[in-house]
Amino acid sequence: MKQAVFIILVLSSLLLGAQSKYGTPPYKYYSASDFDGVLQVFDIKSDSRGIVYASNNIGLMELSGNTWKVYKIKNNLPVYSLDIDNNGRIYVGGTNEFGYFDADSSYIGLLKYHSLSSHIKYKSFGEIQNVIYTNNKVYFQSKKEIFILNKDSIHILKSKNRIYKLFKASNSILTSIKDEGVFLVKDTLIKITNIHSKVLIADFDSTNNLFYSEGRGFNLVSIANNKIYFKKPFFTQIDPIIKSINPSGLCQINDSLISIKSDKGIYVINKKGKLVQILNKQQGLKSERVLGQTIDKNNILWLATENGIVKTSILSPTSYFLPKTYNYDGQILDIIRFHNSLYIITPTSLFKLTDDNQENTPITNIYSILHNYRFSKLQYPRKSIETTDLTKKLYSEITNKCWDLTKFTLPQKEILLVSTNNYVVGINSDETLEKVSSCYPYTSYQSKIDPRRVFIGLDGGIQSVYYSSSSKWIDEGRISGVSEVIRDIQEDKDGNLWLASAHQGVIYIHKPEFINHKIQNPQISKFQKGIEEGDPIRIEKINSELLFASSYGIYGFSWSDSTFYLKPGFSKNINNPKNIIHRISRDHNNNLWVVGINDNNKITTVYFLKNLSNGKFKDIKVFAKKNEIVFSFFHDKNNISWFGGTYGLGKTNESRLNDSSYSYNIYITNVLSNNDTAFGGHFTINNQVCQTQPASYIKTFDFKHNSFTFYFSASSPKDFNDLKYSWYLEGYENEKDWGRWSEKTYKEYTNLNEGHYIFHVRAIDIYGNKSEVSTYEFYVKPPWYRTIYAYFGAFILFILFVWGAIHVSTRGLNKIIKEATAEISSQKDELEAKNKNIIDSIRYAQRIQEAVLPSTKEFYRYFKESFVLWKPRDIVSGDFYWLAPKHDKIYLAAADCTGHGVPGAFMSIMGIAFLNQILGSSRVKNAAEILNQLRHYVITAINKEQGETVNKDGMDIALCIYDFQKMQIEYAGAYNPLYIVRDGELLEIKADRMPIGVHGKDSIAFKNKVVDIKKGDKIYIFSDGFVDQFGGAKEKKFMSKRFKRLLLEIEDKSMEQQKEILWQRTLEWRGDIEQIDDIIIIGILIE
Repeated sequence: MKQAVFIILVLSSLLLGAQSKYGTPPYKYYSASDFDGVLQVFDIKSDSRGIVYASNNIGLMELSGNTWKVYKIKNNLPVYSLDIDNNGRIYVGGTNEFGYFDADSSYIGLLKYHSLSSHIKYKSFGEIQNVIYTNNKVYFQSKKEIFILNKDSIHILKSKNRIYKLFKASNSILTSIKDEGVFLVKDTLIKITNIHSKVLIADFDSTNNLFYSEGRGFNLVSIANNKIYFKKPFFTQIDPIIKSINPSGLCQINDSLISIKSDKGIYVINKKGKLVQILNKQQGLKSERVLGQTIDKNNILWLATENGIVKTSILSPTSYFLPKTYNYDGQILDIIRFHNSLYIITPTSLFKLTDDNQENTPITNIYSILHNYRFSKLQYPRKSIETTDLTKKLYSEITNKCWDLTKFTLPQKEILLVSTNNYVVGINSDETLEKVSSCYPYTSYQSKIDPRRVFIGLDGGIQSVYYSSSSKWIDEGRISGVSEVIRDIQEDKDGNLWLASAHQGVIYIHKPEFINHKIQNPQISKFQKGIEEGDPIRIEKINSELLFASSYGIYGFSWSDSTFYLKPGFSKNINNPKNIIHRISRDHNNNLWVVGINDNNKITTVYFLKNLSNGKFKDIKVFAKKNEIVFSFFHDKNNISWFGGTYGLGKTNESRLNDSSYSYNIYITNVLSNNDTAFGGHFTINNQVCQTQPASYIKTFDFKHNSFTFYFSASSPKDFNDLKYSWYLEGYENEKDWGRWSEKTYKEYTNLNEGHYIFHVRAIDIYGNKSEVSTYEFYVKPPWYRTIYAYFGAFILFILFVWGAIHVSTRGLNKIIKEATAEISSQKDELEAKNKNIIDSIRYAQRIQEAVLPSTKEFYRYFKESFVLWKPRDIVSGDFYWLAPKHDKIYLAAADCTGHGVPGAFMSIMGIAFLNQILGSSRVKNAAEILNQLRHYVITAINKEQGETVNKDGMDIALCIYDFQKMQIEYAGAYNPLYIVRDGELLEIKADRMPIGVHGKDSIAFKNKVVDIKKGDKIYIFSDGFVDQFGGAKEKKFMSKRFKRLLLEIEDKSMEQQKEILWQRTLEWRGDIEQIDDIIIIGILIE
C-alpha cells in the first residue's frame, strides 16, 4: 500500500511539472459563427491536400485554407462521422444514412453526395457513430451494426449488444462490444479478449499497439493470428487521473508522440509515458470535451469539440503562458530566474512563478495541474523581518511598476536587484527586502571587473553602488559628465564602460577608477556617427566584442574614425534599411536573439541567430506579430529561452528550432463566370483529388460569359492569422507579373477579351514563407461579330452598301461633296502644316539641347564607371547636366530649372552657357564662387528692379569639383544635396537653402564644402524630379528617405545596373500616374 501511494505521489509530482515545461502551443479557435453551423462538432479529418472536413448537424463542413463550405447529405440530415480514402473520397455517416462525397463528373469541381445506405434493405440502424477506411474497405458503425463496403458490395455484421467503438490498429479493424469483449472485425466478429469495459486502441510502433481499458490502464499489445497478446504495462504520468478525464480516443501524432482526447481536454504523451502537453479550458479551449482529432499533412493537430474546432501546432518549439491561466497581468518588461524560481515584471508589479511540485500532493482534481503552477505577487515572510516604514515602502515599490531585473552574484551570495520607480530593491534568498539605492533607475549591471560593484542606469545619468564585505550597500554617487537616459550598460574586455542612451547615442567611460568609493576623473567620450540621431541603441557582448543594435541592423565600432558601421556576417533580415533592432541578447551557447521591427509594415519578429563560429550568423524566425513589441529575453538551462512583451510570456526550445523554410498549399475555392459557378474547388484525375488543374478541367467560355471572379484561400502551418495574397492573370494585358501583396481573398475581372488566360495566385505568411502557386486556366471565345463568318458577312454588306450608295447618289450631291471635301482638305493641310512646324521647332530645340549637353562618350572618358539618368517629362527638359575639365580637375553639375518643356529647356541652355562662360574666366576660386557668379548672371538675365521680384525664374543645382590627385571633392549646392555611399552608409552633404535666382537671401554667398573621398565611394547628384514623383498604394511622393534606402540597397550593383534599377523603380512606383517632373540623376564610382 505504501509503495502504491509513493508511486502516485511521484507521478503526481512529475505531472505537475509537465505544464511548467511546455506552456500553451500556438492554436486557433473556430466558432460556430466562423463556419456558420452548430457549436457541437462530432468528427474531423484532413485529406492529402491539407483540406479539413468536419461533421456537424448542418452537414459536412469543408475548410480550405480559411474558407468554409457546407455540403448536405440526403434529406439535409446531420453528419456524425467521416473518413477519407486514398483518392480523397469522403465517406460520411448520419441517422439511418451513410454514403460518400466526391467531385461531380461535369468537371466543375463541386462535391456531390452519393447515398450507399439507399442500396440496402436494412433502413433503421440509427446514427453512424464511426467511419473508418482501410485496405480499400470502408466500415460504418452504428449502435448494433457494422456495414462493410467492399468495392460495390455492402456486408452487414450485427450485434445483440451495444457496440462501443470502432478502431484501426495494425491494419486491422477492432471493436468493443458491451458485456462481451473486444473483437476483430472481418467477415465475422472474432473475439480476442474478454475485457468488457470501454477500451481504446492505436498503433504504437511497428510491432506494438497501445491498448487502454478502464480496468487495466495502458498496455503494450500485439495483434496476430486473430489474437491479442498483452506484452507489458505502459506506465504514464497521467495514470493517477486517467479515469477522471474519461479518455475517448488515441491519435498517433508522429513517431514519438500520442494524443489522448478526453472529456477534460487533450493530453499528449511521448513513448516513454511522459506528459509533454496539455490543452484544456484553462489554456483557452472553449470546451474540454473533445469528440474527434486528426493530424494533417503539416503536423497540425485538429480537434472537434462540443464548442467549435481548434487547430494547434502541437510540435511547435514555441509555447505561450497566457495571463489569465498563469495569473499575471499586463505586458512583460523583464524576466529572470532566481533561486530556481522564475520572476517577471509587468507595468503593475513583480511576479514570481509559484510551483508546488515539490510538495508531492496527490492529484484530486485535474485543474490542479495548472492551478499549482502560476504567477503570484511576491509575499515576503513578514514574521521574519522587522516591519519598518522602509520595508513597507520597498514592498510597495516592487508591487507597482518595475523596470529591470538583475541577478547580483558573489560566491555564497545571490541577490535579485529590482529597478522600481524610486529605488533599486534587493531581494534575498529568504525573500527579505533591502534598499540598494534610492534613485530613478532604468537598469542595473554587475561589473565583471569588480563583481561587488553595480552600475545603475538612471533616468538622467549613471551611478554606482558597492556591496561591502560586511554585506552593506555603499552609495558611490553619480558619475559626472553623463546626463542622458541610460537604458543599457556593458563592459568591454579592457574594463571600459559603454552606456546606451535612450536617444542620444553611446557614452564611453575609459576604465573607471574608484578610490574610497568615488570615481576618479572619469574620461568620457560620446559617439553617434554612423547611427541615426535619436534612435535607441542596445549593447551586447559576444566573443569579447561589443555589438550595438539600432535602426538598420547590428553595428560594430571603429576606433580609427569613431564611427559605428553595420557589422558583416548578418543577413539582410537583420541588417536592413527597413529594420529597427529593438532588443539584442546573447544566450549560453554564444548565439544571439534579437527583436526586429519592420519600419514599413510594423511587424515585430524575434530572430534566433545561430553562431556559425566564422563571424557569421544564420537567422531563424521564432515569433512574428504585427503591432506587438518584445521587451525582454531570459536564457534558461537546457536550451530554453524565454521572451516577453505586450502579448505576454513566451518560451522557445532552441534544440527544436527548424531553420528550413516550409511550403503550403493555396486553394482556388471558387471561380464564378458572370455569377455562375465555373469551378467549385476540387480537381480530380483518374478519380483521385489533386491540387493542380488537369487538362479535362480547362474550359472554354462564350464571350457573353467573359467576366470572372476568383476566390482563394490558404493557411500557413506556422502563422494562424490571415495571410496576404498576390496574383496575376496571364494573357491579360494589364497584368504582366505578380501584383502587390493584399489581404483580399478574391479578384474580379470584367469584360475580358477573347483569348487564352491562366490565373496565378500565391500566399505569404507573416514569416515571409510563400505558398505553392495555384493556377486556373481557361479560354474565352470571341463574340459572334468577331468571328470569321461575321467578318465575311460584314464585308459583303459593305460592298452592297457602297454599290447602292453610288447608284442612288445624284450628280448635284456629288458636286457638293466634292466642294466640301476640297475645302476640308485645304483646312486640314493648313492645320497639319502649322502643327508640323511647331513639332519640328520643338524637335529642333531638343537637338540643340542635346548638343550642348555632354555626350556619353565624353562622360565615360573621365568616369568609366558611372551613369547619367536623364528623363525629360516632355520632349525637351528643364533639368540639365554639365561637365567640363580644367587644370586637372573635373567640374560637374546637375541642375533643375524653373518650368518644363520649352521654357525649361531655354533656361537650361542659358545655364550651360553661363557655366561655360564662368569657367572660362580666371576668377573662379571654388564651387561656391561659381554658384555666386551663376546667380548674378541669371538674375541679371531675368531682371531685378528696386528689390521687388519681377520674375522668380531660376534653378536649383548641385555642383562638384573633382580633384583626383588630392582625392577630394569641392561641393556647393542650391537646394540640391550631394550623397556619398560608403561601406553601407550614406553621407549627405547638405545644400544651401536658396536657389540660383531671385530670392530673399540672394545677397548671401553660397558655402563651399570640401569632402575627402576614397576608392569605392559612390557619388550621387540629382534634381528633385525622382523623389517628388507621385505613386505607390496611396499615391504619395517617393520622398528622400525612400530614395536613400534604395541607394543603400543597390550599393553592390554596377553603375549601369543602378541606372536601370532606379528607372524601373520609378516606373513601378508611379504605375499609371504620368511623370510629373524632369529627372536627372548622376552616379559615379570613385576608382
